[in-house]
Amino acid sequence: EDIVRDLGTALSEFGFVICDPFNFQWYNQLAKPNHRIDLHSSNQLGIVIGCQKDVFPHWKEYLEQHGASANPIDDYCTYAVTQACQQFDGVYDYEILFSHFTPRHAKFVHIQTAGHVAGCAYYDHDTFWSTHTRYGFWFVFKAVVLFKDVEYLLPQKQLEPVLNQQQKKKIMALTEKAMNESWRNRTTLLQIRDSIDLGREYRYEKPWLDYFYPIDTSKQEAIDQIIQLGKPTI
Repeated sequence: EDIVRDLGTALSEFGFVICDPFNFQWYNQLAKPNHRIDLHSSNQLGIVIGCQKDVFPHWKEYLEQHGASANPIDDYCTYAVTQACQQFDGVYDYEILFSHFTPRHAKFVHIQTAGHVAGCAYYDHDTFWSTHTRYGFWFVFKAVVLFKDVEYLLPQKQLEPVLNQQQKKKIMALTEKAMNESWRNRTTLLQIRDSIDLGREYRYEKPWLDYFYPIDTSKQEAIDQIIQLGKPTI
């Protein structure tokens, strides 16, 4: 519990609000065989990390200091989570698995499954979407920290499905449409997130929305607008 508390406190300084523990054996029991993690013991502690729009002001500060890279949000999350975990260096044997790691990486974790077994957000296998009981679809998991020498023995939180059948039917249709569009039609992707009222108060605002869903502008134009936020105009 001290590890989770200390990590959550450090992450909050970077705008992260999700920091939930789980037993990695729970993850391996649900994950596909090629997504399972080799464990040193059956009860190893994992912590899933995520954020919603509260992260954006912190990301803006990072952009102002470091500039925009090819993948600025992934770079910020890598920086923030790595910094927050440094307190454990030399104390625990841990490893960070980021959401932008693909199955081609030596270490890949299906992060939605991790979020589900942590009791954070219900992962619906029919729609392929995770729904948070507070944030709805307006959140994202960014990393999992695996502690190789710490066990987690508390009981698992059980989640109930969040979506009703009508909502699932609509989301499944939109998801199929998005897949047929190779996930490139940002309008369809935005329609999925807007398809339920839950978490609507956490909906992204411009220019942040334009970065993640560049429908009327480019990502670079959105980044430029983000950096200029709050600065006086001439």
